[in-house]
Amino acid sequence: MEKEHDNCGNALKLLHQMLSDLPPSELQERVAMSVSALSQDMDEHVRKENTEVHPRFLELLKTATRR
Repeated sequence: MEKEHDNCGNALKLLHQMLSDLPPSELQERVAMSVSALSQDMDEHVRKENTEVHPRFLELLKTATRR
């Protein structure tokens, strides 16, 4: 999963760079805002996986292997 997260993060960074190279316009601003919102959603997704999903999975795995 880390690789997928890294790939998504890199793609979003590339989009930000490409958008910053474009001349300012209403469309460019709207797309930049959408990419920024997507970046924030991705950050939250990764945070939840790291702090909630993965630790819970590891605990379940420990419990299952003790049987």
